[in-house]
Amino acid sequence: MVATEAFEAGKYKSALETFQAAADLVPTEVAYQFGVASMRLKLGEPSEAITIYERLIVMRCTPRQLSMIREMKALAVMAEAAGRAAVEEAGGTCSAEDSAERCGQVAARSGRVVSHHW
Repeated sequence: MVATEAFEAGKYKSALETFQAAADLVPTEVAYQFGVASMRLKLGEPSEAITIYERLIVMRCTPRQLSMIREMKALAVMAEAAGRAAVEEAGGTCSAEDSAERCGQVAARSGRVVSHHW
């Protein structure tokens, strides 16, 4: 299953693995890196996505790609902030060392939605 088919089927982990394999083979390909970042965001890993989007901003991209990268980075920043706010509201803490799954569990106990659906 190719990455886009996996994504369209809602199989984000599979899509991430496929995008990552392609990005490892051709690290200068913006589309592959963008796919990795987008799947990281979709899987509730906004910090990882932000790091990749920041790398992409300085890569050689078209104006359209750059616009999409900046838009997705802004969404990742909002998702990260929402997740931290939900964790704090639940009385927990969430740091960069914590797993996205653990932070998501703490946030879920607060009853707040912390992911962005497109």
